[in-house]
Amino acid sequence: LSGDGGAITKMLKDMERDRERIERDIANIVYYMNGGLNFRDAYTIDQAQLTRLSQVISDHYERQNEAIKQASTKSR
Repeated sequence: LSGDGGAITKMLKDMERDRERIERDIANIVYYMNGGLNFRDAYTIDQAQLTRLSQVISDHYERQNEAIKQASTKSR
């Protein structure tokens, strides 16, 4: 690494933040897959696949929440 200390520090902090986000995404995927994917397998997924799986899980729960809201509105 070369350059000023501030730029290097920022780069390292950004990398740490990215690492934490990736680990959180992997933990979420493993949890919501209910045993369909283990941590070892999840860590071999490339970033694009990880992003797609995270989005699928997010979309699923958004649809479920919307269905719950609609059902509770109909029951009133």
